[in-house]
Amino acid sequence: MDLGFSAFIIGIPSWFKEKHGDLVANFDFLQFTLVDCPGHASLMKTIIGGASIIDFMMLVVDSQKLIQT
Repeated sequence: MDLGFSAFIIGIPSWFKEKHGDLVANFDFLQFTLVDCPGHASLMKTIIGGASIIDFMMLVVDSQKLIQT
């Protein structure tokens, strides 16, 4: 069971700064970190447990495999 990590950084688009300037006034870039985690329940609990440092999360589950125990 291996975890895969990848990250990329993008500049905040000018239209977003105009619309939400108060939210991003101190930021020039957004960092996206992707974590590929096997679907075993014990690993999912660990990943979600560390979510306190995450601003946004999207969980994708394989509809044929579902969460494995």
